[in-house]
Amino acid sequence: MTRNRLIRAAVLLLALLLFCQTVFAEGGDVNAAPCSAARPANLKITEDVMSGATVLKNYRRKFSVIAPDPDEYAYANNGIFTFRGDNFRRNAACGNAQITTGRMEVIWSVELGGLNTESGMVYGVGWGSQPAVIRWDTTVRGMMNLYPGKKDQTALREVIFAAQDGKVYFLDLLTGEATRDVINVGYPLKGSVTVDTQSRPVIAFGQAVSKLKKKTGGIGYYFYDLIDQSQLLFLNGRANDKQKQYASNGAFDGTGLFLYQSDTFVVAGENGLLYTITMNTDFDRVNGTLAIAEDIVYLKSKAKAQKDARTSMESSVAMYDRYIYAADSYGIVKCVDSDTMSIIWAVDCGDNTDAAIALDQDENGAVALYTGNTAYERLGKKNDVTIRRLNALTGEEVWNYRIKCAYDKSELSGCKASPVIGQHAISDLVIFTVNMTGDGKTSSILALDKNSGEVRWQTELETTAVSSPVAVYNRQGNAWIIQGDESGILHLLDGRTGIEISA
Repeated sequence: MTRNRLIRAAVLLLALLLFCQTVFAEGGDVNAAPCSAARPANLKITEDVMSGATVLKNYRRKFSVIAPDPDEYAYANNGIFTFRGDNFRRNAACGNAQITTGRMEVIWSVELGGLNTESGMVYGVGWGSQPAVIRWDTTVRGMMNLYPGKKDQTALREVIFAAQDGKVYFLDLLTGEATRDVINVGYPLKGSVTVDTQSRPVIAFGQAVSKLKKKTGGIGYYFYDLIDQSQLLFLNGRANDKQKQYASNGAFDGTGLFLYQSDTFVVAGENGLLYTITMNTDFDRVNGTLAIAEDIVYLKSKAKAQKDARTSMESSVAMYDRYIYAADSYGIVKCVDSDTMSIIWAVDCGDNTDAAIALDQDENGAVALYTGNTAYERLGKKNDVTIRRLNALTGEEVWNYRIKCAYDKSELSGCKASPVIGQHAISDLVIFTVNMTGDGKTSSILALDKNSGEVRWQTELETTAVSSPVAVYNRQGNAWIIQGDESGILHLLDGRTGIEISA
């Protein structure tokens, strides 16, 4: 190659690198802007972008945090990595099931413990604690502290979940046998375990309670190395000299997102803070070592009408492109540009929002946001709970559906469960489970038309339900809905009709 050609090639390569860096730094080609009804100024929101106790004026990230297509949330499609499956929070299952008899049966069971908190005993798995299910590659499995028989097991699928007895459990999906020792935090855990989406041996999970009957400890969000089960990072949920917040509650019931392109973690806490954590992970697959060097930036925000405590965010964040979607206990749903950590739009949905925000994108590219609230401080006994579809890029309301629920001072009434975003044979439906309908002792499963919000089917359960429904599909795309209730029963429904097949 001649000298001139080498120079031209070098110039072209440099231009390509600069172009790619510019695109990455500025995010994708999607631009969100508020409709008139969703301008943050309408709610008189104050917001500070912070690192430690320092306010970052005119903050702009050097490199964008971009969420992938939800079908490619994990680098390899080898399991369930986070609550509701992906960054759109659409469902909690992967793969297909061949439904034959239409009946469910218990294959195995594992007994869990409990802890005596200042407000009483808590047992089992709490609200929001969905298991992760991971098929580790052989290299990573070989370096982890799995039991000898499990380390070499062909096609091991490991079930990982956090429980209210303060332990993280690791089980074999086929047998229910323990695959390694538990991680014992010692305080109740309620959020789902989320797993690094590059299948690196890292997990993260949230703590629910810090006060036991006879002792009090810290509270926050945990990151663990699964090579030796050592703690990588503890994200303190309480205000301190390195963190400022409005809400004093340090719990994390919501589940975060690992974003593999930028090696970033996104999570919201009940302290009212929205965090982005650049992990800077150093994982040596040859020597089996792992370390992080975290860089944490967070958003602290509050509307004028909000009490400090009601900035709390108990639901899991969702994400599309560079936009993070979060909801709080006052009822404000907001879209945050991760490039600047500034609020693009904000909508007051009327009351506490605990269900994870769920996103969907249609064949025309329109991005929908589905959300539902609970009947708590603001709605009380007189007003209906509302399920909404919003335009995810503008905050504009596309439709709403209202349903009467009994008031409950424990925040259990209304949309506690996160919805199913229908796919395949039910791609036209979004399915919500609404608690304490009727006289407050029952619940309703609603299949709503995505375009119109009209009820396509409705199934009544004879008891209350706060568990999120799960859609199961066969290879032909036919759908079934599995719903748990508070009496301990799992219901299997036809996804197109809502007719119960078995319980």
